[in-house]
Amino acid sequence: MAKMKETDRSGVPGNGLARRDFLKTVLAGLPVLALDWDSFPRGPAAVQTGNSYDAVIIGSGLGGLSCAAAFARQNFRPLVLEQHNQAGGYATTFKRPGGFVFDVSLHSTGVGERAGVYNLIDGFPEIKDVDFAPLPYLYRAIFPGYDIRVPQKSPAKYAEILAGLFPDEQAGIKGLLADMHGLNQDISRFSEAGGKVDMQTFAKNFPYLIKFAGKTWGWLQDTRLKDPKLKAIMSALWGYFGLPPSKLSVYYYALPTIGYLEQGGFYPRGRSQAISQPLVKFIRDRGGTVKLGARVDRVIVKDHAAVGVKTADGAEYAAKVVVANANPLDVFE
Repeated sequence: MAKMKETDRSGVPGNGLARRDFLKTVLAGLPVLALDWDSFPRGPAAVQTGNSYDAVIIGSGLGGLSCAAAFARQNFRPLVLEQHNQAGGYATTFKRPGGFVFDVSLHSTGVGERAGVYNLIDGFPEIKDVDFAPLPYLYRAIFPGYDIRVPQKSPAKYAEILAGLFPDEQAGIKGLLADMHGLNQDISRFSEAGGKVDMQTFAKNFPYLIKFAGKTWGWLQDTRLKDPKLKAIMSALWGYFGLPPSKLSVYYYALPTIGYLEQGGFYPRGRSQAISQPLVKFIRDRGGTVKLGARVDRVIVKDHAAVGVKTADGAEYAAKVVVANANPLDVFE
């Protein structure tokens, strides 16, 4: 008797993943694409007083600032507590003796375009005073015997460059980039569906999500490429994600990488602080608070729920929600 095609209890064939685990795997790899803020609940217009807030956010990295700005937009009253003397986390700058100004980390980012100007920060169309300049090339990868400048907004040109260096791998290079593009398309369609998908036809409608669920970037490369030098070149960005290709999810590597290859990389005029400060202003203009030099020493827990925080100077702040945009080990230990 012919063996039937393996199907898990969700009706999703192939990987034997339960529906819940499969969706967790998919959702874990989803970037924030577009949010309809009108669909979120709104807070009362009445202004609260004292040290009580709707939300306390620990850390003013771009994640913390975006979170607080989202609360403030909905009429909730957020408080951001930052131990540093500048807001922005990795999106901050500092000056060395002699007048040189350096970015802490950020050197390239994606950005949206409107009316021919690159100034659209995803999720915050109200912020219009940040101008981004396209980089001359996406990034430069230097390996023994190879020096590659990856072109902006052109996976085809990138494939042409690589095929010129590895002519026997031309088909594999194109196939790998096509896989990355297909996965990105599946993710976009999944996001647009708002979670309302038919699991019975999921495999047909989202073939790349099914194929790559639970797989690593190293596995995907092995299905397309043979030369280890080429694999290393096409995995040049893995250090940003903290895991080697053999352990790094296809989703986590392929999605941002193809996004940059197709949409390009940009740098904010005025350096990365030019992104952070408008977010701070956005929060404050809508009734939120950003406190600098305020180190959080403890999350206050009552009945197994976070109800506030205590800072190093002894001040306590109560909140309905506590969000930690900080190292989980520091938070939980």
